[in-house]
Amino acid sequence: MIKLRKKMKNNLIKMAIFIKTERRVFFALVFLFLVFLINQGLYTKNKITSQDCMDGKCSALVPEKPQLSRENSFYYIDDLFKNRPSGYYRLTFQEKSNETEKIILKLNTYSEKESFVGELTVNPSGNFQNQEIFFFLPEGFDSLLFAKENSDSDGNIFIKEAGISKLNIESEKELVLLKKTVIGDTKTDLIRESQLSADYIYPWLKESKTILGQIFRSSDEYISAVSFNIDINKNLNPGSRQYVLSLRKVKYDRENASFDGQIIADLAFSAASIEKYRQNDGTFLFPIYGMLEKNAHYLLSLDNSKVSVDKQNYLEFKGSKNNDSYGGGSAIIKKEKNIYIIDGDLYFKIYGAEFHQENGVKILNGAKIEDSGKGMGKYSYAAKGKFIDLLDLEISSPGMGFSEDSKVITAEANDSASFNYTVNTIYPIGKMNFSATQLKAGWKKVSVKYSFNQENWFDMPFSEGIESRIDSIDNMDNSENSDNDSSVDNATDISAETTAQEMIQVFDFDIIPTMKEIKTVYFKITYNPNDESKAHSFALKNLQITADLKMK
Repeated sequence: MIKLRKKMKNNLIKMAIFIKTERRVFFALVFLFLVFLINQGLYTKNKITSQDCMDGKCSALVPEKPQLSRENSFYYIDDLFKNRPSGYYRLTFQEKSNETEKIILKLNTYSEKESFVGELTVNPSGNFQNQEIFFFLPEGFDSLLFAKENSDSDGNIFIKEAGISKLNIESEKELVLLKKTVIGDTKTDLIRESQLSADYIYPWLKESKTILGQIFRSSDEYISAVSFNIDINKNLNPGSRQYVLSLRKVKYDRENASFDGQIIADLAFSAASIEKYRQNDGTFLFPIYGMLEKNAHYLLSLDNSKVSVDKQNYLEFKGSKNNDSYGGGSAIIKKEKNIYIIDGDLYFKIYGAEFHQENGVKILNGAKIEDSGKGMGKYSYAAKGKFIDLLDLEISSPGMGFSEDSKVITAEANDSASFNYTVNTIYPIGKMNFSATQLKAGWKKVSVKYSFNQENWFDMPFSEGIESRIDSIDNMDNSENSDNDSSVDNATDISAETTAQEMIQVFDFDIIPTMKEIKTVYFKITYNPNDESKAHSFALKNLQITADLKMK
């Protein structure tokens, strides 16, 4: 024991002498050791499974906060009536409640003066319901108050999209003559195809330059989103290179598969930013839009070619090894030019879209058709700056997508690329106005055409404005920056951006039909083929369409 202590003492003395005489070498060794420890921490694989993230444990979704609840039984919309003249008005809003509740509505001022507007019973629903109330606005009121009749109840009530419009009437008796308000409401929570078994793990994406996907048979004319069950393997520094989720048509006969045409839609994201698509059940919901042919086969696939994958950084799809788990297609992998049908099917849910129909025609999402009284009405539509705007398109070209950064639809300026709108107003149009601005100076110049029959097209004129001034007015891009995920080519024209003093196009044009009973106007947004700029994309922002209607 004494010898051991003496030996340890001698070793410590030698170490002290070494540190004193070889100080630089010692600190270099310490530095290298610390670097080793840091690297071990950074590159240790961390696996996040869908089971780990169930019940919202990893969800990036910010929970909705109700406007009315036990904790807050009052909700004010300030300055809703500011500078509004006295008269009869229509109030429209959307509500959603978890219990049957009664809402009291009142006019309000900053001096706390109140005037009763009406009351409304709301019923439990998982979806927002449209509501409409008529009332007379006296002088001196500026705000609207919503209140729960029973402030002690546990009901949570959500309220959004509140808006008012002045009516062209002089008495309450005329209210009964008004036609119902039509509001376009596109439903996207409809599952069209699915395979929900997730007891098998597909490891193929740990190999570089690999595409893994699922073939499905379309039972709808649209796809609005897809859900996958994915486990994530990543270290603390997975990098920002992006996976690409693509939709394309394929030829498929259970034994062979081949691509049939161009990519219809795509979405790019990195391992670091994928969590923004996480759902409360632990799976991922990716927005991807495309127009489909019923009963045709399509492939939804993930390409890792741009990602540096290894044993620590890759995605694992879950699914079923059973070939009979889904009868409309199969899981596939693609290596180089070869597509291989593999056993089983990925876990997936394909979401379709259901549009609001009125008098047999489609109404754009959020479009509003209102009767103002005395035979006059209003049509209004505005792009929401959300992915669902894609569903309003009647026709679109390959390379078209939604930019999460700019909150607009963008398209590649190739061949005859365009995206088209069909605006149905139900009632004859007196005058229609189209307004929008070019997204960025330096991007391809935009050409807007309109038609009443899709045969004779008219070019819409535009003016030009200084980009900096236009941006200060429309305040379009004040939202928080995303992780640059979106359509793969949404950022192709970043290099084409120029100084703030360059001019951008401004569209603000009135269309007056020369024919009677025009209820539909078609719009085609494309690029100017004579524009010699090197930009690759074109886009419009702040798109709004309004019309004066003849309410027959």
